[in-house]
Order: sequence, then structure tokens, then C-alpha cells
Amino acid sequence: MIQGHRPRICISLLGSLAEGRSPHWSRTAPILPYLAEDFDLTVLWDVQPERTWSDRSFHSDRTLFSGEPKGAKNAAAKAKASFQRARLEAKYRRQLQQFANQNSEQFDLIVERDWLWRGLVAEAFQAIQCPTLAEVHQGVESASIVPLARSSKILDWFKARHQPQSQNPLPAKGWESATGILVSSVQARRAVQKQDPLTASKPIHVVSDGVDFDSFKVRDRLSCRLDLGLPESTYVLTYVSQLDDFQEAAPLIEALGRSRPAQAVLHVVGDGAARPALEKLAQDYGSAVVFHGELPAADAARYMAAADLCLAPQSADAGWPTASQTLREALACGRPVVSTPEDVLAPDLEARGWGWPVENSVAAYSRFFCALPSRDRLHAMADRLEDNVRRGQLQAQGILLSWREVAEQYKRIFWDSLLPAASKFASGQEAVCAGFPGRRSASVRRSA
Repeated sequence: MIQGHRPRICISLLGSLAEGRSPHWSRTAPILPYLAEDFDLTVLWDVQPERTWSDRSFHSDRTLFSGEPKGAKNAAAKAKASFQRARLEAKYRRQLQQFANQNSEQFDLIVERDWLWRGLVAEAFQAIQCPTLAEVHQGVESASIVPLARSSKILDWFKARHQPQSQNPLPAKGWESATGILVSSVQARRAVQKQDPLTASKPIHVVSDGVDFDSFKVRDRLSCRLDLGLPESTYVLTYVSQLDDFQEAAPLIEALGRSRPAQAVLHVVGDGAARPALEKLAQDYGSAVVFHGELPAADAARYMAAADLCLAPQSADAGWPTASQTLREALACGRPVVSTPEDVLAPDLEARGWGWPVENSVAAYSRFFCALPSRDRLHAMADRLEDNVRRGQLQAQGILLSWREVAEQYKRIFWDSLLPAASKFASGQEAVCAGFPGRRSASVRRSA
């Protein structure tokens, strides 16, 4: 074993676009500079990002896999796509194992972000005895497309695909391989423990998402409207997020066209695969929606600050708690927000006067839009919320955290996973100074 090298962490973003407000990327990119203070980092992905990161010494590009199978509309095509997924999973497993074998001496810890085939990365690195933290961020992804059963027979998986959707988000074999599990809330930890008894012997770490306080902050509504060219008299609704199947803005867009509340306009900031379908839906129903595409965080935050009401819809798996980053950003801007009842902050929305939980369905949004709260009421709610944010009350309660604070949570978890005695260190710096022993003899590698 060598002495003195910094721990080497590989963060897997397989199945995630490394750009814009792609959920995993937007939750990973802000913490990388802080993690790089203590660790050498490599980021693993299967989709080449639009931007290059050669200016960041801690950020290493690794492109392993080609595209996923396209979506299919009819039953025959869906069956074909199912077998395509089976072949793709087999390909992922082979290439991941090859990658793990080739890099067996390069990493001290693997962090597997949530994706369709949860646990494959942990499974690949188990053979070389590298500790792995595997994330469960959203239960719905596994319920909407049941992962491959750990069987050598494709037929077994195909039968499972046509059974009722499983509520269990954890493929058993993959999670047996993980050293620990990451979740976004205490409620999610309870859900994992309830849904999978295999996790009883594993540490389940809770790490919240952060907020970019330099961008998402309290601003004057009228000034933002003047900057953006929005009329002061308009009832402005704002939705800022990645446009994909999980965020699922279709119900609220259809409901807006059906109910047509007076002078209400929805401004959508974000991009993604679902945008063309959402634009067509808005056109078909005559919904008052303006799509702005992907914007810098500061501009997206101005649309939030210019809003009377922010929206943060999400698809939800029954019994699975969500934690909307958009909701927290809206609160940081001091704006009332509507989110789904499954969000961990839903009980606080109405109770504390921050907004309303609304089921993400056309019927529920239609009822809400037909009885929209008055702008005067929303502005009074915003005034109180802005005061709470300025006083730091939401920050003190751990509802709003900076990305630096989130990174510090990850650091503690990483050290606990790397060193049995890491808990005695107030931060990783003492361990770094003492010299991290490493898993095995290896040449020290710096991410390129």
C-alpha cells in the first residue's frame, strides 16, 4: 500500500445527460468543486456532454455506452423494445465489468447515481472489493420500466415485464453488492427499509439537495418583470425544470388549456426530450404557455422571482416520497409553490403558508386552476416567505441548504465509507494530511 495519496472517487452518472437541468447532473455538478478539495474525482457517464470540462482538473470524461432503445408506441414495438433493453442490459453488464477490471487499482470508492439498472455498477465493482455507495433517488423509474430480473433467461424477465408494476425500487442482487445506500430524505430512507429487507444490514445515508443561493434568491417581482418584459398585470405561473417523463408537466399544461384562468400565462424554463410533445399539447388545448428553453440559472431564477406562483410537478410512485429541487429553488426566491402530495415538504406547504400540494393529474390541476388564489393573497404569502428566507429560518431548519453544505454531507459519508475510523475526523483534511492508505498498491492517478 502506498501512503499519502488522496482518495480516488468515481461518480457514475450512467443513464443521465451531463448537461443543463438534467436531474442527476444538476445535483452533481455543483458539489464537484467542493468534493475536489478532498478527493480526486472521476465522473463516469454514457452520454457525451455538450460542453467540455478540460478546464477542471478533477473532471474526467469517460464515455462507455451508446444510445438507449427508442420509445415505442404499439404493442409489437414495445415487445421488441423490451428485448432491446434485455440486450442493452447484458451489454452494460459486460462493459461495466470490463471497465471495473481495467480500473481495479484506480478507485477507492464508487458512487452510483440512480438509473434504470440500479446496482449494476456496484455489482461490477464488487468482484474487485471496491466499496460502492448506490443511490435511490426516485422510486418511479423502476416502477415504470421494471428492471431485468437477475436471471440468465430472457423469458423470465419478459414475463415479469407483463406482470403488475412492482413497487419495489431495489433490484435485489445489485443492492446486495452495494456497501451503502444514498437517499434524499428521511422519508425515503423509511420507504427503502420498508420495501426491501436486504437493506437492514446496510447503512442508509440521507443527503438533501442544495440551492444555488447566488442565483435563486429573493428579488423584487416588478423589477424582474421589467427585465423580462412581462406585463405587471399578468398572472404569471412559472415552471423551471428539465422537460422529461419524470417531471411530467403534461397534466398541468392540459389542465391550463381546459380551465383557462383569466390572464394566467405559464412560463416554462427548461428543455428536454418531452418538449416537442408538451408544445404540441399546449397548442392542441389552447393553453397559454410560453416555452423559453434552457436558460442560465440566474435567468431561470428571474422567471421564478417574477412569478405570482411557481409550479413543481412530478410523477410519483405510490408510497414513494419525492424531493423536488424546483420546489426548494422557488422557496429560496420567496415565491409560493405548488408541488405534488408525495413531496417531503408537502405537509409544510399549506400548513406554513408556502403553497399547496396538488396531485399531478389533469383533474386535480383543473380544479386548482378554476379556483386560483388571488394575486393579492399570493403576494401576501410571498412577503411572509421572503421575510423567512431573509431571516435564515428555512436555512436554519435544514430546508434550504447551500451546495457547499451538501458537499460537506457527502464528504462525511465518503470518509465513513473509506475508513472505519473516519468518524473521528472533523473533516477529511486530517485524514488527507495523514496519508490515505489506499485499497491496494497502485500508482497515484490524477483525473485528467
